[in-house]
Amino acid sequence: MYRIPKIIEALTNQFKKCWQYQKSTSSKLSFYHSIKHTFNREPYLYLCKGFSRRYSTTKLRISAHDLHIEKGRYSNTPREQRICAWCQTSLGVETIEDESHVLYVCDLYSKQRSKLVKNLSQMPLIEMSTEITDPSNINETNLKDYLMEILSPYSTVIPQNHQSLHIHCHRSLNIQPNTPQYIQFQERRSYAVNCACTYFLRCSEERNSFTEDIRQRNSNARTLNNLTINLVRTSRIIHN
Repeated sequence: MYRIPKIIEALTNQFKKCWQYQKSTSSKLSFYHSIKHTFNREPYLYLCKGFSRRYSTTKLRISAHDLHIEKGRYSNTPREQRICAWCQTSLGVETIEDESHVLYVCDLYSKQRSKLVKNLSQMPLIEMSTEITDPSNINETNLKDYLMEILSPYSTVIPQNHQSLHIHCHRSLNIQPNTPQYIQFQERRSYAVNCACTYFLRCSEERNSFTEDIRQRNSNARTLNNLTINLVRTSRIIHN
């Protein structure tokens, strides 16, 4: 009976080491490695309301998406050529379409980004003795510092002197369970998670709409091209 827990502990530690090594050495998981540092279940998986929100969030976090940074792998396209179609066509800028570009930079998602910042900045305050957690300092410039902390508070590596929002992390807030403050904290935590997951979903929908529009235009162009070719062939037959 004594040896079984030791064996389980050894196997668990070995698994975590393999997990850490594989995500740190895989080029496919570079984004995942940058946001996931602790092997545990993230709060957004049970706080996010709605399968589609949770699904879209997880897909982007683990790079199981159709962004060019991922699609380019299957066609052996060099990394620097996996360009964002929106930035290329609308701005004339060639930028790699990866997860960070979509979430924090690309103009295609600017409305959704502004909406996320607005929703997060309207969260009620949590007041505790000498500490007031103020979400009003969230903006599009520092969103990158906070978005993953909302979804993965226990995986985020917070640098020294970093003013964390403490939206989730009850380790730092030291809230006692089953108290009015704890209930308020859980409600605020759930609100923040759902705002973030909704943003992931809306970005996915925005990109799908843009991609479908490109497909439709290409299809129309091919149809017009085929029609022109057929008209030319018909014209030659008539004249001959």
